[in-house]
Amino acid sequence: MQKIVVHIPKLIIIHTCMAFCTRQYAIFHFYKCYYL
Repeated sequence: MQKIVVHIPKLIIIHTCMAFCTRQYAIFHFYKCYYL
């Protein structure tokens, strides 16, 4: 799953991260958010 995430553009990752996590969590725990 990590390889797939790496290929995904950062913009899409940000939107996906913010969709599942709160804004503050997405900002402070950016990598942890989309890795989970």
